[in-house]
Amino acid sequence: MKKTSTKSLAWLLSLAMIVSMMTAAMIPVWAEETPPDAETGTEPVASSEAIPAEISMTTPDFAVVNAVKGQEYAIAPKGSEPDWTKAVDPLQYEEDTTYYVEFKGLTPAETYVVYTRIKGSEGTPATTEVTLALESVGIDSDKGDVVGSTFTAEPDPNPEGLTFQWFYDEFSEGEEGAIQHKYTAIEGATSASYTVKPEDLGKYICVAVYNKYGNEVMDPSSEHGPMTAGDLFEGTWVEKFAHRATMEITPTETGYTLNVTWPGSAFERELWEIPDGVYDEEKDQITYKEGKMTIQKFAEDGSHEDTVVSTKESGTITIKDGELNWLRNSDDPELKDPVVVEKTSVEPVDPTPAALPFTDISEEDYFYTPVMWAVRHDPQITNGTSETTFSPDQNCTRGQVVTFLWRAAGCPEPTSTENKFTDVTDQDYFYKAVLWAVEKKITNGMTETTFGPEQSCTRGQVAAFLWRAAESPEPASSENAFTDVTDKDYFYKAVLWAVENDITKGTGEGLFSPNQTCTRGQIVTFLYRSE
Repeated sequence: MKKTSTKSLAWLLSLAMIVSMMTAAMIPVWAEETPPDAETGTEPVASSEAIPAEISMTTPDFAVVNAVKGQEYAIAPKGSEPDWTKAVDPLQYEEDTTYYVEFKGLTPAETYVVYTRIKGSEGTPATTEVTLALESVGIDSDKGDVVGSTFTAEPDPNPEGLTFQWFYDEFSEGEEGAIQHKYTAIEGATSASYTVKPEDLGKYICVAVYNKYGNEVMDPSSEHGPMTAGDLFEGTWVEKFAHRATMEITPTETGYTLNVTWPGSAFERELWEIPDGVYDEEKDQITYKEGKMTIQKFAEDGSHEDTVVSTKESGTITIKDGELNWLRNSDDPELKDPVVVEKTSVEPVDPTPAALPFTDISEEDYFYTPVMWAVRHDPQITNGTSETTFSPDQNCTRGQVVTFLWRAAGCPEPTSTENKFTDVTDQDYFYKAVLWAVEKKITNGMTETTFGPEQSCTRGQVAAFLWRAAESPEPASSENAFTDVTDKDYFYKAVLWAVENDITKGTGEGLFSPNQTCTRGQIVTFLYRSE
């Protein structure tokens, strides 16, 4: 065998080294490292494949979304870009495997977009739109729930761009007691206010409110969580009082009966019994006192419901221009229920001796209706000075005035029989009236031991008695039209109050004449007007 030379061996070793180096240069760098996602065994996920947020709950300023671990979330008003520097990561529910994100301090009635992407990526995010509710939506009415009244939707807050639509809601009870709604839009009713029309009688009218994007913004008081059809409305009935009715007024021995018919209502006929009513033909007005009125509502099947007016309630029933106004506790404007009514027949009070037996008063007297009221009141306030005379110009005594007040209040029993007055005994007709008046702080007497029941009562004293009987309300104004009344007088506030409430206008030429004796005609007129 031929021996290889040393030079040849060195050349072979050099060739082998070159081949080894070339081979190493051809191997990829990553072959020596762990490949990406080798620990999870998954390929990288593109940002466009992020799972959109799912809305879980909203309030007017708060939203919660169901989230996915590994994604990040941002929120922005519709039309605005999200600020990813404020993006949030999902939180895990306690003892649960699900995740959530919550956004606080949002604006009610705004439409937002929730953006989500794989954390750290910069591709196109997935989006979900959400509209928040208003804080509340109420309905105000200027005349109540009747024809001619105006309903006004009152959103809170009330941002620019809100729009409205009024609907009829015909709802019924479905399977298992579930309420089913059928909403019908009222044509042209797209402003914040809606005026009730005759065709609305007996219907339920509601309103939906939309934000500037045309999305409904519900009243959250429905407590239904996410918005659903039927939760987006606030509404009110158009009461049956708006039905056109017919009415007959018939006098009875002690008062009046009103027979009222309501076509198409659940109770088609009502019988209003007003035993102590006083009818004023000129004003077309019936006055009643202290819960003596009873209303019976009759259905077609003969069944009926009874309503007894509150024992503390008084008022008037006036028919004017085809509209009946029932004004209860006349100082409270909230208790005015206008009723569209057609008066078919009225038999006015017959001002003859049989109905009013006094020869010393006539229909022309300013105290004519007040005297009728006082005589027919239950309990009777006064029955005149004889069978045929009322004596309207006769001076009224302190004993008579407190008695009239006491009877107008219903003759309440005094809570105590303690009597400090030496000129008042339990045999006097005014005994209980005086005890009651003292208890009610209407009067304390002339001195510590005398009441002065036979002394004439002045106009100032009567005004003070009436004011205190009304629990001494503050006058609405300090304007004083009388030169003979000053803020130093004990009857100052009483006079201002009496003028404000049309109980008296004074005696003329800027005078109230507080020291002038009050006559019987004047006192029953003051009492009548104060009711």
